[in-house]
Amino acid sequence: MLKKISVISVFAVELLFMRQWFLCKRFKDYIHFLSTNQSLYLEDLTHGNKGESIILIRLFHNKIIVFITIFSKYYLRFWDERFALNLFSIVGYFGIILGIYYLINRNFKNKKYLWIAFIFLLILPLFEIIFEPVINFTYKIIFLTLPFQAFSLFGIWQFLKEDKNNLRLIIIFCLIFVSMWWISVLQPDAYNYCVK
Repeated sequence: MLKKISVISVFAVELLFMRQWFLCKRFKDYIHFLSTNQSLYLEDLTHGNKGESIILIRLFHNKIIVFITIFSKYYLRFWDERFALNLFSIVGYFGIILGIYYLINRNFKNKKYLWIAFIFLLILPLFEIIFEPVINFTYKIIFLTLPFQAFSLFGIWQFLKEDKNNLRLIIIFCLIFVSMWWISVLQPDAYNYCVK
């Protein structure tokens, strides 16, 4: 019974963290991949190499390498712990990590569906990073965070299922407490990543 209460409490904390984003109108360009960023970065790389061979410069500073570098930088910004902790909460981020751990290390009956869900979670941020869909920001946040919250709850439930002496339950309740303390006392900086 306590395990179910803790999972429901985790979901409530995640919804509370999601609620802070409802005051925003859109994300800042912190996570958006723009072609102008790629062009400026490439121009900066090629003009900063005075006295170097033009062949060497073109070999290392071509559009393919720059595209991969810039794209991976913006994709990894979504998974940056500062951004993700504001988006998912401390306990939610812990649950996502647990979900990945249990997906890799456990043998589930429907493991292929879990892998499909995990791949969907890896692809989901790309819609925001590349396309930046023009929809109401509240719907965008809900669409972006609910699948991660479900995966987080899966990880936390698997973590609690193996609890023999309530140590894991205490860990989850401590993370819930730290998350609640963080959002109420420290005022998370979600507004560094969005426009009000």
